[in-house]
Amino acid sequence: MKNLLFAIFLLSASFSMACSPCGALSGISQNINGNNLELSFTSNAGWQCCYNVRIELICVDANFTGVANYLSPQICINGGSASSSTWATPVPYPLTVIDMSGFCPGTYKWRAWETPCNIYTAEFTFTIAGSNPLEVTSSASANEICLGEQTQLSSTAQNGCNGPYSYSWSPATGLNNPNSANPIASPTTTTTYTLTVTEPGSCAATQTSTQTITVNPLPTASITDNVALCPGDPSPELIITGDNGTGPYTINYSINGVPQTPVTTANDVFYLYPPTNVPGFYDYQLIDVTDSSPTACFQDQTTYVTVTVWPPPVVNAGEDVDICEPSGSNPTEVTLNGSGAVSYTWDNGVTNGVPFQPSTGITIYTVTGTDFNGCTDTDEVQVTAFPLPIAGGTASPVYANAPITVSFTNTSQGANDYTWDYGNGTAPYNTTSTSIVSSNYNEAGIYTITILASNGLCYDTYDIEIEVIPPMVVTPPNIFTPNGDGNNDEYFVNVLYGDQFEAVIINRWGNAVHELHSINEGWDGKINGKDADDGVYYVKFTAIDFNGLSVEGHTYFHLVR
Repeated sequence: MKNLLFAIFLLSASFSMACSPCGALSGISQNINGNNLELSFTSNAGWQCCYNVRIELICVDANFTGVANYLSPQICINGGSASSSTWATPVPYPLTVIDMSGFCPGTYKWRAWETPCNIYTAEFTFTIAGSNPLEVTSSASANEICLGEQTQLSSTAQNGCNGPYSYSWSPATGLNNPNSANPIASPTTTTTYTLTVTEPGSCAATQTSTQTITVNPLPTASITDNVALCPGDPSPELIITGDNGTGPYTINYSINGVPQTPVTTANDVFYLYPPTNVPGFYDYQLIDVTDSSPTACFQDQTTYVTVTVWPPPVVNAGEDVDICEPSGSNPTEVTLNGSGAVSYTWDNGVTNGVPFQPSTGITIYTVTGTDFNGCTDTDEVQVTAFPLPIAGGTASPVYANAPITVSFTNTSQGANDYTWDYGNGTAPYNTTSTSIVSSNYNEAGIYTITILASNGLCYDTYDIEIEVIPPMVVTPPNIFTPNGDGNNDEYFVNVLYGDQFEAVIINRWGNAVHELHSINEGWDGKINGKDADDGVYYVKFTAIDFNGLSVEGHTYFHLVR
């Protein structure tokens, strides 16, 4: 039997007399005889009543409740109608036998009292030996979990009276059913659960078993910090930190939503160095973190920082500046203005928007512009300040007969490149030399020759004018009439386009009678103040043109009056 047997013996007799006063039971003894518990009692009541002994038998670790579960045989004093009647006291009760064949191994206790006196006896104990005490084992599907996870507690009870068993887990915190043999545990902190197993109706000793569930906290991760910088700046240092768990930590992250290769911390930190060469907004988002605890605790993350690489300003230094000044004068002031940024810094001592005199020559000025974000850009402008060249030249000859080769001398100053336009339809001639140049003029005319002198930036021109006349023509007359009529009264040799002229007039006897020394000089037909004789005369002449070329000739002519 798994529960104590309750034997209730009902008294059938009734009495009209009071059953008091009472006396305590005496002669109390117990004896285990095989499977029987034999109890002896002696009544000391002494009145004309029927009596029996009530017995409360429970496990040794239970508490008495005053409720009897066994009764002795009844006795009746002074002729009572019960099976045992007497007039004498004390009166022993018949032996009370309790069958223990269904009792489980364990230690029991009992007490008794006689009704209706209700005076309790002392407490008596006895033990039923057994080779199968209650055995309890417990286990957990995982004795180490992460916060938020659960583990299955399991238990096994055997022996005793072979059940059923009563289970109680303590503390109940985190258990779905603390009275289940196999509850699910979801503790939030490390907890030791104690299982207590009892067997109702059995006096087998209560058994316990413990399971410690270690709860590892969920790791966290952080990243610092938002940063804004300019293209080309040194890469910022982003610090990813693992915390609240067991390092090292493995952390997944993304850049603008694109997953990156996971990183593993060293001393709980990992350093990222974002590039800064491409402008844009870059969100570094932590996705999750896993620690290195035996349970590899894991937690999603939402922290992110933004790395802002500002677009650079586009700085413009302006158009190149060319200045040409008359030689010896100071260069004209120049004002340089940068654009595309907020503030500007120039090299070479220049202030943005402030006029200055540039140095003579070619100078490169660099401006650095800074925008609202502190980002910079540079640009250059070239300022060329050269003195104005002075073009000049001479021609030789400037007046000549065609055809003629005219030589030109370059007298320019402050130049290193020269272009001659000869004005005669030939292609302009370019040279870097100041050597004498020449060109042919085959036709009569007035020619304008232009020299352009340049220093690579500035230039000047100079015009030279020459006149080319037709070839010289010498026409001696064959007659002249110095008769004073105003018509052909002098002898002239007609020289057109000539420069110089000489002639000797010879009479027919070979004597020189007159000399001419210029083109416009004539002979009036007199010799030593007297009229020369009519007749044939001979003239021998030399004419020189403007090119220095001479024409010699002789002929005769008639003098007629």
